[in-house]
Amino acid sequence: MARGVLKYDMVYERELAYVNYGEFYGGEALFMPRKNGPSKDNGYLLELLMTADRAELLIIDATSMQEMTRLHLRQRVPFGVRACWLNQEKLASLARSSDALSAIAQTTPTGVCPPPHPRFQRWAWP
Repeated sequence: MARGVLKYDMVYERELAYVNYGEFYGGEALFMPRKNGPSKDNGYLLELLMTADRAELLIIDATSMQEMTRLHLRQRVPFGVRACWLNQEKLASLARSSDALSAIAQTTPTGVCPPPHPRFQRWAWP
């Protein structure tokens, strides 16, 4: 669990920007590139933030490291929740796939995406 996210220049070995989550804890910020972006950091960071009784989805401009918006979630999300992010094309292919878990595993960085706990199967991300 983290209290913020840091943008770090690996070439010059220096910190570029830091976003503090305040009272919230975050996990792993997910980078979502803009289509046809001119630079490697041209996109967004999505971060699920949590406290003991609240949850928010934070969207950060990855180039400027400025907070764009926070979406309050109606229900608290448990600490340590992980997700698999799929686009419409991948969702459509999964619907046609007889081996959905194998197809999902191919889309994750680690190659592992465990099936959701039965209690959370009703949740769906748009």
